[in-house]
Amino acid sequence: MICPKCKKNSYFVTKSGGEITVCRRCGFIGKFSDPSYSGYHQDRYGYKMVRDESKDPMLQKIKDENFIKEGMKVLDYGCGAGDYSHFIYQITEDIIGADINIEIAEKRFPEINFKLIDPSKERLIFPANSFDVILAVNVIEVHDFDNLLSEFKRILRKNGTLFITTYDANFVLHPILNDPTHVYEWSEVEFTKLISGEFKMIKSFKYGSFFNYYPWNKIIVKFLKPELCAIAEKKSQ
Repeated sequence: MICPKCKKNSYFVTKSGGEITVCRRCGFIGKFSDPSYSGYHQDRYGYKMVRDESKDPMLQKIKDENFIKEGMKVLDYGCGAGDYSHFIYQITEDIIGADINIEIAEKRFPEINFKLIDPSKERLIFPANSFDVILAVNVIEVHDFDNLLSEFKRILRKNGTLFITTYDANFVLHPILNDPTHVYEWSEVEFTKLISGEFKMIKSFKYGSFFNYYPWNKIIVKFLKPELCAIAEKKSQ
């Protein structure tokens, strides 16, 4: 988030659900308030190009990891403009894309089922044991991330798979390529520990995608790897 004192994007909550925010740059301390998402989807997903595995290295990575199979029920949580949901639809049509704004996604991909979500609600709108796979690409950086992970666990079926990514807090270009809506960010060690607390870790790695950099995306990501990624399984009860 943007620090009200130094105006830099380094102002984060100190813990999940916490009310105190501290700037990592200038040390300013304040009371937490949600960042603005006004115009976020339009600004971030305003281009008309449909991302696929030839343009977005993260989609190619998802395809290579092969944890989504035909007939599986999948949730793309934080679906944005719907590109990832559209990609998954080519593998299994039982896909739901969910976000706080689905207007752009519905217009681009009317064949896909999109659901509107309210991030202020403690519980997600989906019943327990609903999905075989959840994709959560850069959406965990919220005020109460522990609760969101717990909800992912609740709505996943037994031995279901969570594919989750987040921006690396220690990424070399973090000062100029960060997201002002992020409420919390992690190092690699912190993120691995967070996911392992709720799920059985299958694989963790650094990868990612610079959404608007074509055709250089694959070359850039190969060397810079801006995101922390994890493939995890719901622990047996």
